[in-house]
Amino acid sequence: MTDYQAQKLEFHEKDKLAAELELERRRFAREQDKVDKTPLDLLATGLNDADAEEVYLATLAGNREVLEAKLADWLEIDEPEAAAEPVAAGKGKGKEAAPVEEAEPSPAVEKPAPWKIINIYGDEPHFITGAAGHTEAFEYLLQTGADVNASNPACGRTALHRVAEGGHVELADMLLSRGASVNAAARDGSTPLHTAARAGHAALVERLLQQAKPNARDLTGATPLMLAAAAGALDVTLLLLDGGADLEAADENGWTALLHAAAAVKAGEAMAVAIELARRGANRELTTQGGCSLETIHPLLISALPPVVPPVEEVEITP
Repeated sequence: MTDYQAQKLEFHEKDKLAAELELERRRFAREQDKVDKTPLDLLATGLNDADAEEVYLATLAGNREVLEAKLADWLEIDEPEAAAEPVAAGKGKGKEAAPVEEAEPSPAVEKPAPWKIINIYGDEPHFITGAAGHTEAFEYLLQTGADVNASNPACGRTALHRVAEGGHVELADMLLSRGASVNAAARDGSTPLHTAARAGHAALVERLLQQAKPNARDLTGATPLMLAAAAGALDVTLLLLDGGADLEAADENGWTALLHAAAAVKAGEAMAVAIELARRGANRELTTQGGCSLETIHPLLISALPPVVPPVEEVEITP
């Protein structure tokens, strides 16, 4: 069994488990005759219905002020360590130092139970603010306990996937600095790097490549390079190639990055990408599982590609 087949089997097992959990949740809901949801159909814990709805609406609007008013009890406060007080010294010779009274420790503040809100689509508040690029609201949600590795139960995408959709580098940094998984795979196998590459977000792709696997595959076998090529994103293609992307990788149907780029050229895009891939030595003779080749996909493209440079033969020089 290949690594790719093992990954696909793993995702099928996760889907099965998710389905069983959902069925169990529904059975429980029927037994209770109702599901504890707010009028906006939110699943909320740790907050009353009114506060949960205000937090959710503030999330949609990127309103940090409302979030501060409703989530202040959960705010993480980094309290600096108290500096040691100097010992009082005696004024005269032979006099003992006056005893310093030890301050009584302040009583520990009991933290409230974690809060959580999920809408009918499976998204949490920081998913929504992350996708929209509401920096201040997003930061506050993280500071008040939003789970950086939570995933949507339906599609499996995390907050980092949603941030990657919009290309928000600063928000990605916030997540990664708090331990977000850079290689987290959604149910379709796509990672945040796949998402950013498909959308053509070069700055974010460059940031993710500092930690991400450049040749991660989704459930169709596609790599971020293939998606960038299909999108005609030259700057992203260059970053991925320089970051270690496999030029000859093919998806489960046999499509390489060059063939994806050729199909995009046919639609009026990706000429520069196809030329760059060819210049870097992409194999022009490969065909897909369905028999498609560079010539059948885009016959005119072949003449536009740089000539194939034959390998230089090493000549043995005898003394």
